[in-house]
Amino acid sequence: MKKFTFEQVDAFVAVVEAGSFSAAARRLRKDKSSIHQLVSYLEIELGIELFNREKKLPILRPEAKNIYNYSKLLLEQHKEIQSLADNLFHGIEDSLTISYDIVIPRRIIADISAQLSKEYPSSQIHWLCQNKAMAIHALDNQSIDITLQALSHRAKPQDGLEALTLGQVACSLYVNKNTVDQNQSYTRSYLQVKPQFILESFVAAELDELAILSPFYRLFTEVYLMIECMSQTPHSWAIIPDHLAEPFVDNKLTKLKDSGFSAQEVLWPCVMLTNQKGVKGPVFQRASELIIEKMRGFDL
Repeated sequence: MKKFTFEQVDAFVAVVEAGSFSAAARRLRKDKSSIHQLVSYLEIELGIELFNREKKLPILRPEAKNIYNYSKLLLEQHKEIQSLADNLFHGIEDSLTISYDIVIPRRIIADISAQLSKEYPSSQIHWLCQNKAMAIHALDNQSIDITLQALSHRAKPQDGLEALTLGQVACSLYVNKNTVDQNQSYTRSYLQVKPQFILESFVAAELDELAILSPFYRLFTEVYLMIECMSQTPHSWAIIPDHLAEPFVDNKLTKLKDSGFSAQEVLWPCVMLTNQKGVKGPVFQRASELIIEKMRGFDL
């Protein structure tokens, strides 16, 4: 069995990438003779010459290209093992799963994900889109660690869960742009006899008493499909979070600024739910801090 060291492999990779023994020595902060020696010992152990040394600069032999590729992978895995060991020593979780409702702004999720990946590169951060019912079930069996949900003020507290209010999602009344009537007063009585489109997550969040006005309503899980169907349904309307509807205003939707709806009907609360018995390590704590910071700092 070949007995080479990580130090030898590191020197070999450095020579390939730096282009010379001198440059590799500077990169690894060793003297040039040590790099020569390490690479030579590696060649002896492997039983092949890795470089063509006939010219001034060493040239990687074609048959050694795969050895370089595997050597680089070996070093990366070695660093990953060291990082995982450090995480275990410091109690850093190797993974964290956060679920979110469709109404949570994607920009916030992307910002939090990027920051956590930067601060904890060896921890896997998973993001799952779930409505309230799915998320609570997942929290109960601890298959997720945190969920961000729209939740009615009248919703009953869940045993074993901790809830933290993050703010409110601003919604507005939107109608099909193709059939909007500027002379029409969009009163409740008028809307009640027109097709209403509703996000399923609002029903799951127990906001249905506020969200459902027309008996002619249609439920949708995915907002973009809902808006596409609205654009093909005359006189249709929906209450939609502004940040989700904004890309479609003036194209498929028209926003009615004076809708006559109360603040309770168009400002829907968002909460962060966690399991009281769940593991709350450094990654969990940092994720919670970022969620609070980003959600409360975002103009929902």
